[in-house]
Amino acid sequence: RQLPLADMAAELIELIETIVVYTFPRCSRQEIAAMLGLIDMKETRFYQETLEEGREEGRVEEAKSLILRLLVHKLGELSEDLREQVGQLDVDVLEELGEAVFDLESVEDLGRWLEGASDEK
Repeated sequence: RQLPLADMAAELIELIETIVVYTFPRCSRQEIAAMLGLIDMKETRFYQETLEEGREEGRVEEAKSLILRLLVHKLGELSEDLREQVGQLDVDVLEELGEAVFDLESVEDLGRWLEGASDEK
């Protein structure tokens, strides 16, 4: 199947933008825009996808930080091992832990909960 000319042009521009971004990783957004003759790099799909990925990573990191603070508030200081285990949880399991934190009574309960969560993977 053949794409309309406008779609082919848009895909070609995106490919060129991606190649330039990866070829010149140390260039600023403005420098890349100048190379490509773009008015606003923020309008490219590459920029939008990268921005969304950054936002998602930020939300995950903030969730981890919040859950750790709740755990410390409820259970007291956590060992580095427990902190690492919580830090490695994916978002779905982290949400479950956020709900479970209210049921935990001790650091040992947290350890058992984390073991159960890793067994389910």
